[in-house]
Amino acid sequence: KSRHRPPHPHEPTDMSDNAPPSVASLESKLNAALEPSHLDVEDVSGGCGMSFKIIVVSAQFDGVGLLDRQRMIHDAIGPKDMGIIHALELKCKTPAQWAKTNP
Repeated sequence: KSRHRPPHPHEPTDMSDNAPPSVASLESKLNAALEPSHLDVEDVSGGCGMSFKIIVVSAQFDGVGLLDRQRMIHDAIGPKDMGIIHALELKCKTPAQWAKTNP
């Protein structure tokens, strides 16, 4: 008898779903969820879609701690893409924080 193991929660069950996310798809998800006043998504993996540098400035971060801000970004990206992405460099700022460092 062959033993079938259930897929890992972050493992795509359909290999056609294994395509890495694009900058445009990440921008769309983050814009929809966080309504940022500034958003910069950069593929730093050399084009393979496995590593991204993301800067998000959103009023939704007001009063929210750093870890929760990062969770908000992860939630916006979604479990499918988070299961494919290998590395994220995140900067999550409020508009006031952003204005202090980017006049």
